Amino acid sequence: NSSDVFGSVTNNVYPAALSLKREYRQDLPPTLDVHFILAFNIPITGLDPSDFQLTQSEGLSGCHVESIEPINPTTYRVKVARGTGAGVLAIALLDDNSIRAVASNEPLATHDEQPEGGIAGESYTLLPSVLHFHAILPLDGVHALNGQKAKTGFDQAAAEITRNGGIDGTQVLVMYHDTGSTEEGATQAVQTALNDPLTFGILGAISSQTLAIAPSAVEKQRVLASPATSFEMRNHPRYVLKTSPLDDYQANAMIHHLHANDIKKVIVLADHSPYGADFLKILQHAHAIEVLHSHTYPTGHLHDNSDAVLAAKAALAPASDEIVAGIVIGYAPDANAFLHAVQDDTRFPMCNGWSATAASSKRHCRICPPPSPPSILPASPPPSPRTSPSIPGMYTTAMIH
Repeated sequence: NSSDVFGSVTNNVYPAALSLKREYRQDLPPTLDVHFILAFNIPITGLDPSDFQLTQSEGLSGCHVESIEPINPTTYRVKVARGTGAGVLAIALLDDNSIRAVASNEPLATHDEQPEGGIAGESYTLLPSVLHFHAILPLDGVHALNGQKAKTGFDQAAAEITRNGGIDGTQVLVMYHDTGSTEEGATQAVQTALNDPLTFGILGAISSQTLAIAPSAVEKQRVLASPATSFEMRNHPRYVLKTSPLDDYQANAMIHHLHANDIKKVIVLADHSPYGADFLKILQHAHAIEVLHSHTYPTGHLHDNSDAVLAAKAALAPASDEIVAGIVIGYAPDANAFLHAVQDDTRFPMCNGWSATAASSKRHCRICPPPSPPSILPASPPPSPRTSPSIPGMYTTAMIH
């Protein structure tokens, strides 16, 4: 019984296992051996691999006790072969009556929790030699540009990790799944990712598709990282990593810009998406901001003669000295298409790009001094405190006034 155990410690008659602990941290990278430290109360003899029991979780196999090294007369280092795969490895000491006290030859003491004299040990989570990240991206369809840009970034990050020797020696492999720019495609692709035992994380891009796969990732306790900006991302506080400011943050930054420059009236072209809808809703309820006109458009459909552009140009044409701002909420190609569409229209000046006629007529914006007129809108205009820089391939809020 328990009193016998504690008595044996005092009298140094019966040996007792005191602890069986990890030597390293719980999450063990492939660069470290699997070591446990076993401590007894007095010197013992007869300890061998058959005295241990290993429990391997699904995805892990082939683990076995490889060696037992004495550190001092009462402490041993137990080395376990990693086997293959990844998962949780637990160890226990289950004495088969071979462990005896050196001085008295008495057997291992027993107690209520371990009637056979053994002891349950700690466990390791053995990390794989390669971590799989599954990128659920629109590589085809209307959102393909966004997906391709995200893929470029993921490839660069993985290459940099590889050059630096991995993460604690663990290499990274990014596996791509094309959603076809649909939520259905995203939900099908995420099942493949979740069925992969080496999946460490899932990468998303578009708000609607990220929100479609988030419940599955959370249920399986898999990390999902995405630059999605929809308000609904807040519905998943755990396991979902938000890598970009959400819509309200971006909208409030735009509103602050409008207030700072005493702009009270705007027209809005909003992408037909959660991003566009959320952003437009905030502008419509903003203090001291009047949305004169708003138009939604399908992604990739802003061009010179599109209905939304024609309506916006008509609304932006200045009828007085009062400034009206034009706001485009959507992908960079659509925002740039709108800027090109209005660039050579002499009815209103632009901060992002000037036509020679507008500049020479001296009817320039009272907020910004007139720059040298470019012949065409620069592909990548330099950031300015008064303009929203275009980020290729990502959602962009562009403003002209």
